[in-house]
Amino acid sequence: MEYREFVPEGPLRDHVRCIWTMRAAGGGLDRLLPDGTCEIVLNRGDPFRHEGRLQPRAMVVGQMPRFMDIEATGAVDLVGIRFRPGGLYPFLRAPMSELTGTWADLRDVDRGLVRALDGDPEAALLARLRPADGAIAAAVARIERGEQRIDRVAKGLGIHPRRLERAFAREVGLPPKALARIIRFQGVLRGTGEWAALAQACGYYDQAHLIRDFKEFAGESPTAYFGRRHPMSDAFTGA
Repeated sequence: MEYREFVPEGPLRDHVRCIWTMRAAGGGLDRLLPDGTCEIVLNRGDPFRHEGRLQPRAMVVGQMPRFMDIEATGAVDLVGIRFRPGGLYPFLRAPMSELTGTWADLRDVDRGLVRALDGDPEAALLARLRPADGAIAAAVARIERGEQRIDRVAKGLGIHPRRLERAFAREVGLPPKALARIIRFQGVLRGTGEWAALAQACGYYDQAHLIRDFKEFAGESPTAYFGRRHPMSDAFTGA
């Protein structure tokens, strides 16, 4: 498998985490894990299958509250745009909560964007970029730095917690607390060392707390998950 990613320059950096490409010769099953982001994926190879349905050539993938099993039916040739939490909203202006836990054909969401992305993806996005709510970006940044107390996040920004919840549903697609848990979980995927020490380093109460969260997001224990290879997921997490 060949996986590459790069970070765009200029205004897109505030919204796009990276643009990535992936190529592989064969198909197979893989388990993708939640990472707090939304994506646009353009498939130039053979289709992928999810829960018995073939995925479209151009799709938008919402927030994943838990794992997603997908199957490549043949050659893999993908281009993806991975947005920061809340980063997709200024381009689509559709409530992100409507996409949570699922994916949609991008032609049904924004047919014009599909045509534009066939050319220069960065130029296509820049042409559609609208002003974003700076408070959401600031809240996400605090959560990404490790703040788990959402009341503290809201207080630090001078926002009522319920208003923050509504804004996150609209622009991020997850409640702030759920995003914080997923980011903490991602720390485990990228971490090393003994489970007890890793739990402490990532902000869990104890090892049992880590394992409960891991099973919720990955569908199995850390030992079971790391006992198998997951080519796509490992590429996305940098494992």
